[in-house]
Amino acid sequence: MLWHALEPALSVCDVVVAVVPEKLVGSLACELADKGVLVVGGGATRSESVRCGLRALADLLGESASLRTSDTPFDSRDVIVVHDAARPLATDEIFRNVILAVQDGADAAVPAIEVSDTIRHQSQGLIDRSSLRAVQTPQAFKAEKLWQAHLDSPDATDDATLVEAIGGEVELVQGDPVNLKLTHQMDLAVAETLLTERARSLK
Repeated sequence: MLWHALEPALSVCDVVVAVVPEKLVGSLACELADKGVLVVGGGATRSESVRCGLRALADLLGESASLRTSDTPFDSRDVIVVHDAARPLATDEIFRNVILAVQDGADAAVPAIEVSDTIRHQSQGLIDRSSLRAVQTPQAFKAEKLWQAHLDSPDATDDATLVEAIGGEVELVQGDPVNLKLTHQMDLAVAETLLTERARSLK
């Protein structure tokens, strides 16, 4: 699943960093070295793992910047994309669309789809779903803005939330219902079927 998540990133991005559990760094670093992927260890939370990736990118640039200072190691034109291995069905097109939205001026660009299920609040009853959107990854950011959003080590379920918290503009772009998040065992079976069908269609 990790490789399927990395593949579209490699086709679109100049540098790809895979943030993985510490115990997997050695084996995956060897496996992915010839693919041009830098493998680094992650943290205890999703946000901390993103910060591990940011520090790795800063090191690649030869900068000694710290996430305890607002001095960013990135250029104003740099775009960083954050993606989850739990979404192995993301396409090149989604990556390109979120990157383009940031290049056109957004601080953050997030793929999102309409909510098809009826939604009820646990105590407040039915919720109007017409204005609700389910958010996906990959998410793209102005690199400087993402760096600033992670100062002082905040935590959130996605990085767009952190960018929004510091006043950044978050733009929604069209996501893809096929871009599933693997949460349950059944999701893995569905993803394997979809990946097999995709591979057949490309032959």
